[in-house]
Amino acid sequence: MKKVYVNTIGVKIVLDAGSDLSTATLAKIKFQCPDKTTGEWVGTVEGSTVWYITRSGDLSLIGRWKLQIYVVLPDLYTGPGETTYIDVLAAFG
Repeated sequence: MKKVYVNTIGVKIVLDAGSDLSTATLAKIKFQCPDKTTGEWVGTVEGSTVWYITRSGDLSLIGRWKLQIYVVLPDLYTGPGETTYIDVLAAFG
């Protein structure tokens, strides 16, 4: 992923599950902010990936964020994927 800066709108966050998610009835990206608060974004499934485009207020803290896909695949799997990380950097000026 390219560098991500605090308070940036329009960043496409893409997480790859490594297997087909096309039958998912629910797909989210769960996150933990650097201050340990948690939340989630409703994601869009595309093949084996879940993506989300950031909006105002989404990337409000500088530091390391933990991210996980959370999916519901009927009769197959309900739960999280592997944890991945993004570093949200301070903007210059």
